[in-house]
Order: sequence, then C-alpha cells, then structure tokens
Amino acid sequence: MRKTIYYSIMGAMFCCFLEILGYFGFFLIGEPFDRTFIQELKEPSLAGGSAISQTVSQAVVVHPFQGTVYSADPLRKTDEAERYPITKYGFSDKAEPFFHKRPDQLILAVMGGSVAGIFGKEGVETLEGELKKSPPFSKKKFIFVNLGIGGYKQPQQLMTLTYLLVQGAEFDIVLNIDGFNEVALYPAENRASGIYPWFPRRWHVKVQEMKDPNAMRNLLEVVLWEERKKAWAAIFEKAPIKYSVSANFVWRVFDRRMNLYLERAQELAKSSQSELRYQAVGPGADFKDDDSMYRELTNIWRRSSVELFKLCRAHGIAYYHFLQPNQYAPPYKPMSEREHKIAYGNSGYGQFAEAGYPYLKNAGQELKAEGIHYFDLTGVFKNVETPLYIDNCCHFNRLGNEIMAKEIAHSLLEEGGKTPLS
Repeated sequence: MRKTIYYSIMGAMFCCFLEILGYFGFFLIGEPFDRTFIQELKEPSLAGGSAISQTVSQAVVVHPFQGTVYSADPLRKTDEAERYPITKYGFSDKAEPFFHKRPDQLILAVMGGSVAGIFGKEGVETLEGELKKSPPFSKKKFIFVNLGIGGYKQPQQLMTLTYLLVQGAEFDIVLNIDGFNEVALYPAENRASGIYPWFPRRWHVKVQEMKDPNAMRNLLEVVLWEERKKAWAAIFEKAPIKYSVSANFVWRVFDRRMNLYLERAQELAKSSQSELRYQAVGPGADFKDDDSMYRELTNIWRRSSVELFKLCRAHGIAYYHFLQPNQYAPPYKPMSEREHKIAYGNSGYGQFAEAGYPYLKNAGQELKAEGIHYFDLTGVFKNVETPLYIDNCCHFNRLGNEIMAKEIAHSLLEEGGKTPLS
C-alpha cells in the first residue's frame, strides 16, 4: 500500500511537471496556452483538405451543369460525407432538394460557397427561431435546403437554381450568401494558368489530363501532408490527452513543422502544371490591369444576382442577396492577438479579397437600385470581441453563424418594412 501511494504521488508529481513544461513550451514559441485557441487551430486540419486535396481525392467532382458538386459515391469516404450526409444530387444536406410549396410550411434555400454551406448547417436553427418571432412565420414548418458548396462562385449559383427548378424544385425564399469567392478565387487560383474567369475554381485540375508525372506527384504531395496534419490532430483530439497542456504542445510543435512542408508542396503544385488544353482554359482572359479584372469579376457577380432575382420572381420566390462578412473587408472585427494569428496570414486569398471587396460594395448599391433585396453583412461582427474566425481565409465558428443568422432574419423582417415573401 505504501509503495502504491508512493508511486501514485510520484506519478502525479511527474505529470504536473510535464504540464508545467507544456506551459513553458508554449511561452517559448510565442503562443500562450489557451484551450479554445488550440481547438480553433486544430479545426481546419480536422475539417479536411484544400481545393487541391478535394480535387485529387475526388471529394468534389465535375458536374455537367453546376460545374462541381460533392461526390455522392458511397465508396468514397470524403471528409464532407463523414461530417454530413451527401445527397445523390451532390449537396451536403439531410434530404434531396425537392419539395412542394404548402401554406403551412416555408421552403428556404441557402446558396453560395463554403460560408453559405456552413451557414446551412450551423446558422439555420437560429434563423428559424428569429423568424418565428414574427406572426406570419410563428406556425410555419421550416424546410431548409442547403445548396452551398465549397468553392462555388457565380454563375454557379445561378446555374444550380436553374437546374433544380427545371426538375420541379420549389422554394419560397432563396438566400444567396456570397462575394468572397467571386473576387478572391480567380486571381488566387485560375488567373496564372489563363483559365476563363467564369469557370469553376481550379477547373484545369479537375478536367485536364495529367501527362506530367511530376505535376501529379506534387499534387499528391499536398494531399499527403494534409492527411498527415489531419491524422496528427485527430490523435490529440482523444481524451484524456486533448486536455493535456504538454500533449497539445507536442501536437503544436509538429503541426507547425508540417505546415512548412505543406506550404512548400502547395507552391510546387502551383508551379508544375502540364500544358493546358481548351477544355481546361476555355476562352481565356486578357485583363489589362487589376482594376479591369475586379470590375469584370464584380460585373459577373452583379449580373448573376440580377438573373437570380428575375428567375426567382418568375417562379414566385422571394430572393435575398447578402454580401458575406470577411476579415479582410472593413469594418474590421476587433480581435485579440490569438484570433488575429488565426484570421490573418499567408492564405493566398486575403490580398485579393481586400482589393476586391470595395468593388463588390459599390456594385451592391447598384443591386439595391434595381429593386433587389441586397444587404451588406461586412459589418456584422464589428462590435463582437469574442473570437469567431477559424482560419485565414473566410470561415467563422458556430457563434459567428448564429450572429449572422440574426442579422439575416432582421433583414428579412425589418428592412424597409418589406414583406419577407415578396
């Protein structure tokens, strides 16, 4: 018994010593330990890979009308399918997107890229609760249809709605939440390869036949390091080590090292591309300068929204367009040093979002002048000090989606005294 007590005490003291070393280790690397901060750092790795990784693994596949959709292949265990069901039409949702209007229910579709897709999972419950405070909706049965797919940019939303409507889908309200992808993805991913600006993101990787073994090897290298980061983070998500300071310090040290290898692999993947054929580049593009590029990217975004509005009006659907918030677009969210490290960095997209958002804001006023229910959400987090952003691209956590849901509900119910279903 004495030996048991002795070794127990010694073991506890040793564990305490390791934990103290863990705190000291975080101090040395300039990241004071915080469990919430560590969890937010792990989330991007646990969530899955980049556009390159999704393409190579075929998590996102080519679609003849929508450009791309999530793979519904039951043999392909994608990250998205593991977290949320993938319908046979390639959307991340609980059911297929086909419902019929009834007086006692409200069919509400959410469209856009990954921010819209995440909102369709984490924000709609709050949106329903806010809308039900209004008498016209208090007794309605809400049906949310999640049409948001990672990487979508106009005119993919327009093509998607058209494709579904001709198949008989019916909606009461369509919410289009977009903007970031429209101005950031083309200059960051497609421009250097001469891809037509309106083609989906990384279209050349999706459709081009890979003849250069080095190019494929470099793409696979990106996938390899993303899978290693995911597996490494998953190990330290298991209890009890997920609560250990020293264990999380070990995870962080090696994760930072893997980030360096991943960034190098991503650069090699970008630089080693085969000669691209017409099916990959389309008509091409020849912008004389960045100003002309952003103007044209914004024009497509604006015209696509106008066409969505006309299409919805013809089918008796209320259309609402929201410019999504982003950390690179003012008014800026107040951030702690911890959140700032997560939200900003060498993402490859931030500089283009920062340059492109002013064009979107100006074009948004033109949409309002044309009678479209358009709302600028870039200031929705300007007074929120609580950490929201989970990466250096554009995504925020559940609380951020709930805050955005309340603002969207307010826009639907209060702006100008308009009827939400008009």
